[in-house]
Amino acid sequence: MPATCTVDETLSLLVLRCHGTLTEQDFDDLTARMLEPDARACTKEVCDLRQVTSVAISPDYLRNQAHFWQGQTSLCKIADVTSTTLSFGMARLFQSHRDEDGVELRVFTTAADAEKWLDIPEGYLDGDVSRD
Repeated sequence: MPATCTVDETLSLLVLRCHGTLTEQDFDDLTARMLEPDARACTKEVCDLRQVTSVAISPDYLRNQAHFWQGQTSLCKIADVTSTTLSFGMARLFQSHRDEDGVELRVFTTAADAEKWLDIPEGYLDGDVSRD
């Protein structure tokens, strides 16, 4: 599965990880998981796109998804972490449509910058942090 969604209740953090080719079906599967009560209660989200190698998602689909999410969750901050021009462009397109609903969404090229902005432990996204 090229996309996963987990909840870290301690940090009130929704963690999305995508790899390989990201499709509209993957996005739909993530959406279903993100609508579950534990995910909806999170106030922060990080979407790790660093392992995405290609994107099979249309701009219209992204726009529709951005509008769908307006008012659906408790999210205040969303950080997308990218490593390619393609995933960066996709994330920025989503951001341009999502900005309308008051959720702060930023796109980062390093995990460290995203972690700092979200106020989560350094190294969290790469599993380089001790959680006692």
